[in-house]
Amino acid sequence: MKNEIEHIFPANSLQQGFIYHALSQPEDDAYRVQWSYDYPRALDIDTYLKAWECCIRRYPILRTAFNWEEDIIQIVYRHGQFKYEVHDISHLGTQEERDAAIAAMQAVDRRKPFDLTRRTLLRIQIVKQTDCYYTVLICEHHSITDGWSGPLLLAALHEYYDALAESRTIEVREDTAYIRAQEYVF
Repeated sequence: MKNEIEHIFPANSLQQGFIYHALSQPEDDAYRVQWSYDYPRALDIDTYLKAWECCIRRYPILRTAFNWEEDIIQIVYRHGQFKYEVHDISHLGTQEERDAAIAAMQAVDRRKPFDLTRRTLLRIQIVKQTDCYYTVLICEHHSITDGWSGPLLLAALHEYYDALAESRTIEVREDTAYIRAQEYVF
């Protein structure tokens, strides 16, 4: 396991607060951030998952877990392990039924706490509504993301997806800004 660790840093004060809250009130979902993205086109699921893997390689925070045996620390691993599910609700007859099914999936997912000791505090549900319409539900723990990172992550995801779908060679370069910031602060 030690060979899998890339960096260890103290958790920053915001992360410490999120973790304390998750440990003291595990049923509270305040820091489980959910968002959805609609794709009004066919989606190649294998390619989409590979694009997510590229993002996880690129952004170290997506390979991060926490430990609080002594002080609260963040552990950045060399490889991520994200969870995903694929649902096909195309058999549902109306958009209202599909919307209700998606809302139910989100409600169930929001109730699931994250195991903060496991890397990649991110869950993805890919929902096929029709052959040409997909919705992706994303749930992440707030200790690894903020409001600014979502658009950056989506832009990178779509860049990788398009390149992979077109069989273009891609090079995944790790974004070192987060690591450099941690090294500077700590």
